[in-house]
Amino acid sequence: MITMLNKVIDELLEKACPAIRYRVRREILHQPPEMPQLQALQDLILADPAVRQTLAAQGPDGWIGRDFHGADSMEGGIRLLCEKGMEPSQPPLARALQALTHPGERLGKGLAKAGPSLDAQGLDGPELIRAVVFAYAGIEDRPDLQAKIRHALQAFQTVRDMGSPDEPFEPYRGKRVLRQGFIWPGVYHLRLLAFTQGWRSAANMKMAAEAVQRLVDYSPLPVYYLRWGSQLIAPGLFCMDDFNPSLPELDDNGWMFWFHRAELLARLGVVPAVPALQRQVHKLAEMMNDNDGWFTLRLESPYFRKIGPYAGLMLEQDWRVPRRRIYDLTFRSLLILHYSGYLDLQCGA
Repeated sequence: MITMLNKVIDELLEKACPAIRYRVRREILHQPPEMPQLQALQDLILADPAVRQTLAAQGPDGWIGRDFHGADSMEGGIRLLCEKGMEPSQPPLARALQALTHPGERLGKGLAKAGPSLDAQGLDGPELIRAVVFAYAGIEDRPDLQAKIRHALQAFQTVRDMGSPDEPFEPYRGKRVLRQGFIWPGVYHLRLLAFTQGWRSAANMKMAAEAVQRLVDYSPLPVYYLRWGSQLIAPGLFCMDDFNPSLPELDDNGWMFWFHRAELLARLGVVPAVPALQRQVHKLAEMMNDNDGWFTLRLESPYFRKIGPYAGLMLEQDWRVPRRRIYDLTFRSLLILHYSGYLDLQCGA
């Protein structure tokens, strides 16, 4: 399959959009950003229509959009720039990250009033989300971010150490509610650990793998809520409900959740230690092998297309040309295979 995928990579490097070409070279082939080819691709990324639209919403102080979280937001804007492959040293992204360093009251915009309370509990409040945004850009040496990494590890340790799947929860007004003092892992905890490196001791990696195995064992996971005073708040449950789906028997939205979760788990480094994840990655490789190395399922969910705080993975300008959809989904598949350690991809391009 290596030879087949080398041919796929060669075509992506020749014909895919600049973002995919750049990220294949940086993440899969590990080429340094100083290379002339990569510097030229950075210029093309700056000219990408989605990038230009995002930067048109950037103010003089570097802030992108109206809110911190939501559809028109700093979080969504920085995630898009990072997904497109923009280096943090590029002036627009550097200005945005600097603005995020001292956001003031803007950090709460687009979030519920319970945000600070959620942060105090180690859950997905604005400070945790801000830590994740910095992590997207490869920044993890901030003291506040290190504190959030400790909360994320505690969340996964809760899962690893629980005696039953019901232990961290209690009934309240007919709903399943997280008990006070417990931290349950949400997508922002997973993202923070997936995009940072400094926490990865042998003991922490073992704990994370055991926790993910528990999440697999108890999947699909029931809905739960957070209690804030007498109010119930829905936490960030995006893609965190089923760690053991059957491939390829998913609808389009199911595939979108799977791609997002599988890439994060691959980046987390736990796939080799969790048999169900190994089976999912193996099935992905089989599907690609049956189609000359390409991911060819016609997935049309709109959640694939617009990159925002939660959903979105389309790097090509549009999917009206089917080959562009195949390039996007094949690139995501290659990332999952690569970060899973499933294949040692080699390409001389």
